[in-house]
Amino acid sequence: MSKMGVILDFQTKSITIDQISLKMKDLKAISDSKSLNNLIKETLEPSSMREATNRVVEILDAMYKKANLAKVVHDHCGHLSSSQQCKLLRLLV
Repeated sequence: MSKMGVILDFQTKSITIDQISLKMKDLKAISDSKSLNNLIKETLEPSSMREATNRVVEILDAMYKKANLAKVVHDHCGHLSSSQQCKLLRLLV
């Protein structure tokens, strides 16, 4: 570990790698195998991948229902003329 520049400081309960210090986890936090697996997964999985996975889960778990397109066009397209709103509604249907 010294070749990699890792410093384990048990007095302050910290790990230092390349001048970046992190607090050590409490042993009680990883007492069961599921907690340990989750900790390893969090450590190995890049945050961008975790965010993408969470976004996909959010999309898949969403409750989809049929939209009232006439109401949506009326409520959100007030900047369009009546004929433009009708054309948009025909396009959406």
